[in-house]
Amino acid sequence: RSLTAAANGLTNALNMSDFRSERVSASRPSALLVCKVAQGRLPAASVNGSRLAIRVGGQEASRHFNKCNDSWRSLLALSEPIISTIEVLAKEAIKPERIAKVLNMEVPLVQKVVAYCKGFNVELPQH
Repeated sequence: RSLTAAANGLTNALNMSDFRSERVSASRPSALLVCKVAQGRLPAASVNGSRLAIRVGGQEASRHFNKCNDSWRSLLALSEPIISTIEVLAKEAIKPERIAKVLNMEVPLVQKVVAYCKGFNVELPQH
């Protein structure tokens, strides 16, 4: 089965077979929050075995989080001033695409630095 959700003006189909599903009580009213969760911050002791669970009506879907890959720090020589600059620009709500353009960097790298600066330690697999 697939659940169709609209987020940021795009329509994405989530394959429910990728999630662990189980029946839950549908006796309470429910609402659907449509959002995209890619990364987050959990207490360090809670990272292993953590999962995101979404319940809609009588259905529940969940997916396990992975620990963030921070190997970029050892593979790339980014100076602390560059990391600090990206952090300040991100705090001013400047999009990673714009930061990457201004600093002549790749967007995925800027996104990883922003996540690092925010203290994100888990990722939700998107495939």
